[in-house]
Amino acid sequence: MRDQYKPLQSKLCAGSNPIDIVQGVLSLYPFSYLYIADLDALMGQGSNWSMIQMLIENFPDVEFWVDQGLVSIHSTDSSSFTPVLGSESIDQAFLDGMHQFRQRQFILSLDFSEDRLLGPESLLTELNHWPDRTIIMSLGLVGSNAGPDWARLGQFLARCSDRHIFSAGGTRSYSDLLRLDKMGVSGVLLASALHSGALKAGDLSCFE
Repeated sequence: MRDQYKPLQSKLCAGSNPIDIVQGVLSLYPFSYLYIADLDALMGQGSNWSMIQMLIENFPDVEFWVDQGLVSIHSTDSSSFTPVLGSESIDQAFLDGMHQFRQRQFILSLDFSEDRLLGPESLLTELNHWPDRTIIMSLGLVGSNAGPDWARLGQFLARCSDRHIFSAGGTRSYSDLLRLDKMGVSGVLLASALHSGALKAGDLSCFE
């Protein structure tokens, strides 16, 4: 329910200025990658590209993963960031021509609403469309503090041993991170657990 999002409240920074947020997150842990979902772009209500550019310029040591739907993967400025292509933004016509982007570094996000993939179902069977890095995004668990989607992650890890699989949605604790690591997940998208203080710097340093 993106139209109901409220300004961020975080223990890592005061207010919701993007520069302050990134500084707060990096003060907790020197992350190499930060993920941005441009919700306005994804909902067809404009873009926050100028703000994203500002972050890229101010934090040159960070690789930003940017999801703006099809806008980001078509961007001529994509050398400065890594586009994320969410399945919710893909239609069959784009999928049929997706091979042209194989030489461009991008990340695929398979976006699930409950048990349904948002986007063409053929994405789940035509693995030749997948880049090396794929996010399994369980939207219903984002911000839920309910734990990751263990069953779905297990299914994809079993099928895609040659891909780097990233978990998104529900991660809440050090024990969750430890279990995901043991499963073979390559990385985790974190937000709520960082801003609430549930995950501390010491928890994260164990996974360097």
